[in-house]
Amino acid sequence: MSSTEIVKSELDQSLEYPSHYPKLIEKLESVKENLTVMDGLHRSNLHTQLVELCSVARELIESHLRWADFIKFGWTGKKPPKPDDSPKALYHVLRWVSDDTLGAKQKASFYFRALGPLLEQGLSQKEIKRTLKQKSLRQLADENATPRRTTGKKKMVIFGARKRGKVWHLPAKLRFDHQPQDLIGFNGDRYFTMKGRFKSVGDGCEITAFSINLSDQRYD
Repeated sequence: MSSTEIVKSELDQSLEYPSHYPKLIEKLESVKENLTVMDGLHRSNLHTQLVELCSVARELIESHLRWADFIKFGWTGKKPPKPDDSPKALYHVLRWVSDDTLGAKQKASFYFRALGPLLEQGLSQKEIKRTLKQKSLRQLADENATPRRTTGKKKMVIFGARKRGKVWHLPAKLRFDHQPQDLIGFNGDRYFTMKGRFKSVGDGCEITAFSINLSDQRYD
């Protein structure tokens, strides 16, 4: 039996998931197993595992509930991310599947620098895989290593907001990561507070609501 087969056999015996384990965590365990077994991965295999991690990170960014699960499980010996750090989900996913060593942390930062911007651009798994065929991880990481210096002042556009009279209009799409019970069948005029995430999309923005609380009183 080869050394690879021995390692895989030992991992197979240890990967018995508790009934309360979220499916997403099981997926991370599977990627972690593959990265361990295929240490010194062929580039195409490494890319496959990284694209899988990008998929997990996207789920974590878009779902407050999945993010809450993620920061609970599998962090023994490591510092878990903060509840409001989901925009850096890919970096934390890379930490999750890596050892808690300086070299592993540096590698996680390198992969995040290379692939994080692709997630921010909204690229699909197929598009990310296609990009990795066109450019190496090093090329992608170098492109995002430092912000490019520009001369002169650049006009800042904030989500294409326009003022009409005393009211600002903002082109936005509102999404919920859960069923918005309080708004179903709602008819009236109420105040509210909301926790969520902004994401720039072209001249507008996309708002993902994690929670929304209605009230009859104005919040000042």
